[in-house]
Amino acid sequence: SGQPVGKMMSAWAQKSGFPLIEVQATSSSTWRITQRRFMLHSGLGERREQPEKRQKTDLWTVPLSVLREGSNAAERILLEGEEMEVPAGGAWLKVNVGLHTPVRTLHPASLLSQLASAQCSDAKGKLAPLDRIGLLSDSFALMRVGLLGIHETLTFIEKTMATEEDPLVWSCAVI
Repeated sequence: SGQPVGKMMSAWAQKSGFPLIEVQATSSSTWRITQRRFMLHSGLGERREQPEKRQKTDLWTVPLSVLREGSNAAERILLEGEEMEVPAGGAWLKVNVGLHTPVRTLHPASLLSQLASAQCSDAKGKLAPLDRIGLLSDSFALMRVGLLGIHETLTFIEKTMATEEDPLVWSCAVI
């Protein structure tokens, strides 16, 4: 695969929790992708730590696939440090396409809205059912720990499910 598998696996096997990947627009031409540790059943203080208080040992080497608006092909990237920037290439960016990496992904509310709108059209780059399930699952988990607001989560679900026809996506939304 050409990937540093040994380096990746040692970090994944020796750490508790798993990465929370956060996506932020830094400009109209760039997205910032950052990581920190995510644990569903720990104190809120740990999840809301300020970046300067995070331990460098809480970092993983994270292989990700990203899909940009207007594209049908995902691009593979490797997040090896705390953050990286990727070119925008469109109005939205979906991180962890195909859900190949066990991470939680926090897309900001504005980006969730754009991703939901993209699903309501026949636009090129429409997300597969598995990716729509991933967005719903991440939204529920992140709302549960207070990283995504209830209003933002429910707005995203309402907008996403308005035109959803796939029974597997519906089964995730009603659980």
